[in-house]
Amino acid sequence: MTDIRSGWDELTRLTRRHRSLISAALAAAAVAAALPVLAPAAAPTSLVVAAAHDLSPGATLTAADVSTVDWPRRVAPEGAMKSVDEVIGRVLAGPVRQGEALTDVRLLGSALLVRGRGIVAAPVRLADPATSDQQR
Repeated sequence: MTDIRSGWDELTRLTRRHRSLISAALAAAAVAAALPVLAPAAAPTSLVVAAAHDLSPGATLTAADVSTVDWPRRVAPEGAMKSVDEVIGRVLAGPVRQGEALTDVRLLGSALLVRGRGIVAAPVRLADPATSDQQR
């Protein structure tokens, strides 16, 4: 009985001597336990087809040119392509930077035309290809 009593007294002395350290450890444990509960939920995402590297205008897209990326829904552009199969074999209307989402207006097709305004799309063939490579 005296052994139990002396052990209890020793524990009480150690607790009193190091109470500030014990209090700090318990406070840190409480904060660590509360952080996951207070963290915001992950934003909903959607798959978007993006350029795997810089692409030139007029390029015919291959599987090596594109990849799918999870984008937060609130920043994903309107008309973004959702499937790689939708863009394979399509031709770019203009230059695209690496990581940029591919949308319907970035690809040649009817989405480039403004309907109801009497606009006609016609190809223009340049006599000198260097004309299209000018930097502004």
